[in-house]
Amino acid sequence: MQSAPSLRHGIREIFRRGVNRLPASKRAMREAKTAYWQVESTCKSFVSSTDSSKTPTAAYSNAVINDFFLNHCPENSRVLDVGCGHGVVSIHLAQRGHSVTACDISQPMLEELERNRGDLNIRIERADAYNLPFDDDEFDVVVSRMFLFQFPDWAEILQEMARCCRRGGHLLMHFTSKENLDLAERSCKQECDFGAFGATHRSQVPRTRPVIFNGAFDQKAINRACNKIGLRLLERAPCSFFHYNRLIGHSLGSDKFEDYRDQLDDYLRDPKVIDFIVWFEKTVLQQMPAWISFYNILVLEKI
Repeated sequence: MQSAPSLRHGIREIFRRGVNRLPASKRAMREAKTAYWQVESTCKSFVSSTDSSKTPTAAYSNAVINDFFLNHCPENSRVLDVGCGHGVVSIHLAQRGHSVTACDISQPMLEELERNRGDLNIRIERADAYNLPFDDDEFDVVVSRMFLFQFPDWAEILQEMARCCRRGGHLLMHFTSKENLDLAERSCKQECDFGAFGATHRSQVPRTRPVIFNGAFDQKAINRACNKIGLRLLERAPCSFFHYNRLIGHSLGSDKFEDYRDQLDDYLRDPKVIDFIVWFEKTVLQQMPAWISFYNILVLEKI
């Protein structure tokens, strides 16, 4: 039987929700994130943490998300990768015959992509996602991984991405599930500070900084944005079940969840474990509701 949440937990939860409602301006959010990703050391750390040859969870995520994107790109597609970072998705798609335009606001990230792309068909552009320098209807597919949900006004970016996509084309979005978060907080009762994971120590993560905003959005918000922009939601699929799943985190609590993630990393060093998890994600998980995982992938069609 679970015990009732502690007074300390209640106070922290009230504070957390209050912080999330602070009236930070859109300009401040954009400027903070832009400045953050111009720092060389920040980008190097991110590149290292997402190196699938060294980081087991990165190999797991790449095998699931990148292949999902690939499977929804018709042959020889003109693809726009928004918030491309150092090109994890762009390189994967270009290696398989697609013509890719990769854009990001981070100069260090784009320089890393330039160093690694070789002779692949990847056009690199430094661009603001709110004002993309591309023509209307220029691309067959627009993709975005680990990007859109970092902005509270994500629908504005989505509208700009849709402008660049041809009618009948697809937008493939790596997204988050507020339903997963709400169910975890309502049903599991354990305190889990997800914002701290990935830092060297939890105390290094300032929860009030706009640069670390990582939102969660529900079906109503998705439908509202699609209706306004002129998009049709074709699919909302759960992904990355074992990675940052709020249901698991709030069942275990912060300390045990950190232990769980360490153990997951150890297991994922075995290729057979990755093979099983990828099979699970592509077969079993795809038959489950979106809220079963915190991360989702949206397949949208431009009407």
